[in-house]
Amino acid sequence: TPHTPSRLQPHACTQAASQPPRLQVRHGTPSESHAAVGAIHKLLILIKESGHAEIQHSWWAELVVTFKTLLEQQAHREQALRAMRTFVLLLDVEQLARGLQQLVMMLLPHLLPHTQLVVAVLEAVVGREEAGEMPEPLRKALGEVNFLPDHAALGRVRAAQRRHAPPPEMTRELRTCARLLSHESGAVRLLAVQQLLGVLRGATS
Repeated sequence: TPHTPSRLQPHACTQAASQPPRLQVRHGTPSESHAAVGAIHKLLILIKESGHAEIQHSWWAELVVTFKTLLEQQAHREQALRAMRTFVLLLDVEQLARGLQQLVMMLLPHLLPHTQLVVAVLEAVVGREEAGEMPEPLRKALGEVNFLPDHAALGRVRAAQRRHAPPPEMTRELRTCARLLSHESGAVRLLAVQQLLGVLRGATS
């Protein structure tokens, strides 16, 4: 069972922020998986409270795989989404920009059953703009997330996306549709079909 100390000294937090946790949840028992995601979230919170502004890009590959596995398990989905929000708040902005589309596609299948939690993760991204922490790579990445569904709870996120969206270009939009159509989630593929129909309607209007 993973163990996270209740208090971390500043040096320990700095070291933890540069070294991702290596917690295996894929083959663990339900109780071990629950303990693992709890330990991850607690560690992220401790790093945040320590004042360490960002965690390093090396966390991305480790934790994205872990979160993806946990999101597939209904018993751990809510806890994983809460941890993902803290992760996004701490992640290096350049890595967040590189992985934003992957992150959004991980979240969208869970939008309807867990609307508030999913929206909280996405609003943590756009909240960086309001805090003055959105450099050009992240603004560009957000503008290219042009496949968000027309859901009332996503109003703030969609508005931010539109502010940074590049001019419409059919080739780019079709590439996005093609990528989404190959996604493993049926919900994401359905979203791709709806987006493709919108692109085609726009081209013929």
